[in-house]
Amino acid sequence: MPSWEGIEDASTMLPRIWLTRAKDGDVWKPLRKSDCKALNESRGEEVLIEGGRATADPKSGTIKFNFVSRPVTKLMPATWFTREEKSSKNEFILQPLPEVDSWQVELLYQKAVQASSSLGEGIEDIVKEEVLLESDTGYKVVVWRAGSVLAMKKRPRRSSFLSFGEVQYTLQRGYGQYTIEGEDEENALG
Repeated sequence: MPSWEGIEDASTMLPRIWLTRAKDGDVWKPLRKSDCKALNESRGEEVLIEGGRATADPKSGTIKFNFVSRPVTKLMPATWFTREEKSSKNEFILQPLPEVDSWQVELLYQKAVQASSSLGEGIEDIVKEEVLLESDTGYKVVVWRAGSVLAMKKRPRRSSFLSFGEVQYTLQRGYGQYTIEGEDEENALG
């Protein structure tokens, strides 16, 4: 079985991480884990988050603050992320992939996992498949192989198999471990 690059959460039922940002261009930041769980269980209804200090509305994709006068912020769920490299090689920014594309990427990933398993038919046919992104029409997602390492890559639609020097991004499944300052203390207080 090959190893995978960019798989932070290998669970069968991948939980959505909910992210927020104040305005376009800002970095998306994850909500508290307890708030993500509440939103995932809400079935699209409004949820009190941050200990009741704000209300998240998944249908409109917004967060309103209840006790202070702050602008409404944007809200977005994600399971797959695009890794955008920063100036240093080991640092990157995670950009959430919209759900409409995440579902298609997840299906391709699951096909690749199945094909590369002990009872699978092999990965050769899967690496030829591609998912055309609806939210970013200039790009597609492919299963990329380098030796025994596989990764999900976001590449320009017009790229060929051996395109050197083109911009391509590694996709990450799951957000990975994170901590929101004060969340553990607030949860301990009830």
